[in-house]
Amino acid sequence: MKKCRAIIVFIVTISLLFTGCGMTSKQEKVEKVTLQVPMGPPTAPILYMQENNLLGEKVEVVIYKNMEEANVNIAKKTADLSIIPVNVASILYNKEMDISLLNVNTWGILYMVAKEGLIQSWDDLKGKEIHVGAQGASPDVLTRYLLQKNGIQEEEVTLQYSSSPEIVQKMIAGQGEVAVLPEPLLTQALKKAENIEVVYDYAKEWQGIHGEDRRLPQTGMVIQNGFAQKYPKWVQEFQKTYAEAVVKIMEDPSIVSEVVEKEMGIPQVVFEEAMTRIHLEAVHASDGKEEVQAYLEALLALSPTMIGGSVPDAEFYYKE
Repeated sequence: MKKCRAIIVFIVTISLLFTGCGMTSKQEKVEKVTLQVPMGPPTAPILYMQENNLLGEKVEVVIYKNMEEANVNIAKKTADLSIIPVNVASILYNKEMDISLLNVNTWGILYMVAKEGLIQSWDDLKGKEIHVGAQGASPDVLTRYLLQKNGIQEEEVTLQYSSSPEIVQKMIAGQGEVAVLPEPLLTQALKKAENIEVVYDYAKEWQGIHGEDRRLPQTGMVIQNGFAQKYPKWVQEFQKTYAEAVVKIMEDPSIVSEVVEKEMGIPQVVFEEAMTRIHLEAVHASDGKEEVQAYLEALLALSPTMIGGSVPDAEFYYKE
């Protein structure tokens, strides 16, 4: 009798174990994932993953046209994951959107260019018109920050805002003397515009102010908290695969340059050259917390509106 009872208990236990696994599997079965990305370098690893069937057929990749579109998709929760500037992520979080910073992936992509010989020091920018793209996002806020840190008041320069592609065309046409450009648009400008040169690497300028151990966390990926809580294993695997893809394309940009040209219209030769001036590394938000906080605190001191009024609390950083 005891032996029979023991067998029954064993069978019931095994049954419960399998039932539990089945529930977990069902819970983790992702029906659809919408991943929105910009027309820029941090999207290249995503395109590599898509091209090599590393994303899975349930993942839809959407390239957004501007920050307004991206922000609306996040607010409406029509995008599960989004690659956006870190300061914009802070703004949205402070607007009580239910998101977390999943990772930081871009640590340097912005440069100031000028007519050859025109700018030898920051003081030479006084009285100049500086063409800057993406008002309110990284090019704008970092330009204003670096100007201030180098003793230049905003009224001493004229910040002329337009889209970065428009700025490239102006530089090519000789209609601008100083501009701030992200890669790979910088490479396009250097190839086509006459007599322009790189005068400042924003990542290096940032380290010159904050120290070599403080990198510039420009862009990251945010995730809807509801999605993250529902599919933690999927998120963990995605983080790992994305980080591996970043390493691969940094080592050899040619493995993704063809699909980048096809999907984003960036010529292969331009993308491959641009990658020599691009600093991509997928760092978990919790691991990059100190650098992100230092960045947001610096922007807060300049203008609270740049980060949404305050430095986000610990809940801003996704934890596995």
